[in-house]
Amino acid sequence: MKILDKEKLTLKFKENKRLIIYSLIAGIVIFIAGFGFGENSASVKVNEQKLNYDELSDEITSGQITLKKTEDKIVELEKELIEVTGEVTKKETLIKEASDYESNRTVLQDEANKLGEDITSKKAEVKTLETQLASISGQIKEKEAAPIDLPAGTLIVGQDIPADRYKVTPIGRGSNFKVYDSAGNIVDNTIISSIEGHGVTEYLVYLIDGYILENSSPFKFTPIE
Repeated sequence: MKILDKEKLTLKFKENKRLIIYSLIAGIVIFIAGFGFGENSASVKVNEQKLNYDELSDEITSGQITLKKTEDKIVELEKELIEVTGEVTKKETLIKEASDYESNRTVLQDEANKLGEDITSKKAEVKTLETQLASISGQIKEKEAAPIDLPAGTLIVGQDIPADRYKVTPIGRGSNFKVYDSAGNIVDNTIISSIEGHGVTEYLVYLIDGYILENSSPFKFTPIE
């Protein structure tokens, strides 16, 4: 339903109401004015015809009936106007609620996305800590699969190396070892080196599909349980 301009609709309705009432009153005044020329024999020219007193009375009665019907019609139209105004108000309220919902939905979606990224990052941190704890406890067991040697550079888990748990050791002197999640957040950042006192000699990490490795030197990745 098309939303109407409530103020313009109300003003136009009142103007039409006044015009109808004024027209009917003017007609009645003309009929009554003819009485001054006599009763039974008196006549007046209405609609190009001569009407006597009885005919004028009938015309007045008819006019009064028409006026009553018009007044009833006006009351009916006023009720309809109130209903239409109520519908317009409801539509405007719904539109505002829909607009507020869309704004809130966008904000909530952004927050949900951010929480999802945080959860992914925290899960990776937990897995890394679990792996490191297992290593400290002497529970690390290498898989039968052959180790994977990767050169220095930027590598993608799932393409350059399968997703899995690995023990990372340097090939040569070693260097910085960084891991990012798919959103670009840093997951691991350490130095793996064969030089004593310079970083660690091995590092346990859990690599997930989509993670990005940034190696400053070659490393050996040995799959572990």
